[in-house]
Amino acid sequence: MHLLITIDTEVYPLSPRWHNARELSEDIARDIDGVTRYGEFGLMRQLQVLRESELKAVFFVEGLFASVPEVGLDPLKRICDQVLSNGHEVQLHLHPEWMPYIPRFEASFGRHLLHSYSYDVQYSLISEALSNLQRAGAHHVVAFRAGDFAADLTTLRVLSELGIHYDASYNACYLPDTCKLGALGELLAPTRWGSIIEVPVTTFVDRPNHLRPFQSCACSAREIEALIAAARVAQYPIVTMVSHTFEDIRDRRHPRRAPSPKPYASKRLQAMGRMLTRPENRDVRSLGFSGLEPITASSPLVPLSGSIFRTAARLVEQLRDRIPV
Repeated sequence: MHLLITIDTEVYPLSPRWHNARELSEDIARDIDGVTRYGEFGLMRQLQVLRESELKAVFFVEGLFASVPEVGLDPLKRICDQVLSNGHEVQLHLHPEWMPYIPRFEASFGRHLLHSYSYDVQYSLISEALSNLQRAGAHHVVAFRAGDFAADLTTLRVLSELGIHYDASYNACYLPDTCKLGALGELLAPTRWGSIIEVPVTTFVDRPNHLRPFQSCACSAREIEALIAAARVAQYPIVTMVSHTFEDIRDRRHPRRAPSPKPYASKRLQAMGRMLTRPENRDVRSLGFSGLEPITASSPLVPLSGSIFRTAARLVEQLRDRIPV
């Protein structure tokens, strides 16, 4: 079985000084580097844990922000250099929220969801972000994920036109509100749509009539272990995990408290790495998009289910993660 670890790598201009200061240093320190008074819990720490665990990951790097004149290409190049030099993949992520800060962009900003825009506008946004990634050193961009999973069939047509072969925006937990890919059906494994292979985020039922994504901040270490074991028994060819560079810190948006690490969430990637070194898990191989195309399910798949007891234990962890230190 294959494990696809995907980490959305994005920054938001939350600092009131970023535009006048003509830089995003405070916001990058928070959202990308995960800087707290206890150390860094963002990109570099994730790269270290992945290296120690001998795991490969895919970093979906938001590329549109580099078109903002006050920001430029240097921060994006630094991010790409760090990821690529550690042997991981850089793929394309996009948030339209940067549109108002790009003077030469002719389309007006309406909503932050990519599927809100026409084919022409989506094409301009995605091609602009793709060009930025390529100029920053990411020369093998073959996969895309929309911010907030907000892709639709128009997005897939744009990706096909631009030569991007994989989309990872399908997340059943976001259907139909944010993700508009419901026309593809219930996806549990990579599925071809025209020239695009849609790679869904793995989900599971954590309590009656409720889906939960396989996401590091959304699952306890025990849930992650149980989910991988259940997927193997169910003969899933691949499970796809989601994370962000800022998932292990709290109070990112708090007006007074400084960001600090989440005691439980910050240890989950390490715990998964240790779990995968056990003899019974040696058939689970982490990979990037270069190895996905031949992967197909050998038999019809069934949705994965969790345990109400593990769900309850995770809720306790999440409550304790919210207590300020």
